[in-house]
Amino acid sequence: TTLSAQQTAAFLKMNPDKSALSFGSDPRSDDVVSASSRHPHCDLPGDPSLILTTNVDLGGDKPEILKKLSALVASSLGKPESYVAISITDKVSMCFGGSVDPLALGCLYSIGSINVENN
Repeated sequence: TTLSAQQTAAFLKMNPDKSALSFGSDPRSDDVVSASSRHPHCDLPGDPSLILTTNVDLGGDKPEILKKLSALVASSLGKPESYVAISITDKVSMCFGGSVDPLALGCLYSIGSINVENN
């Protein structure tokens, strides 16, 4: 079962003691994993999901960047945009190759859509 952001928020509001859902679980069940054992991004309600972390301050551009990434991920993977979840964390202390120059790290999660052609 994939939950939309609104469904997840509504579920957590009604069930504050269930801070993390296990993948594919029915939100009406007691099948949960403790929040301490899971990264918060593991529970993004989407397939596909893009988790992006950057040391750049995106400021007021973040909403537009989120929208563009959502459309790009959907078109690249051939999935409806209504299924896509995007998370950006900016202004993070990061280093690559000994340098703190602007950089980003991304993780893309998708069931059955990442292959040689679109990788």
